Amino acid sequence: MIESLAEQFPSNSTAHDTVEMVVNNILQLLPQVIKMPKHESELRKLSDEFYKYGFPNVVGALDGTGIKVMVPASDKNDYFTISLQLILT
Repeated sequence: MIESLAEQFPSNSTAHDTVEMVVNNILQLLPQVIKMPKHESELRKLSDEFYKYGFPNVVGALDGTGIKVMVPASDKNDYFTISLQLILT
C-alpha cells in the first residue's frame, strides 16, 4: 500500500528519496520489531504490563509527532513537518 501511495505522488526531491529509503528500511525490519501476540496468554502478559502503569485493558499503543523541518525560501508556509508514528507493544 505504501508503495502504491508513493507512486501516486512521484518526486525527484532529496526529501522524497530519503523518506522513501527510511520507509522501505522500516518495512524490512517490521516483522522483527513489531510482533503481534499469537496467544491469549501473550495478550494477558501485555495487558498486565500496561496495567502496572495505570493503563487497564491495553495491549499496545500508537503515537505520533511532527518533526519540524526547514522551509524552502520560495514557500510561504512558516514551517513543514514530517509525521512520525510509533507503535508500542
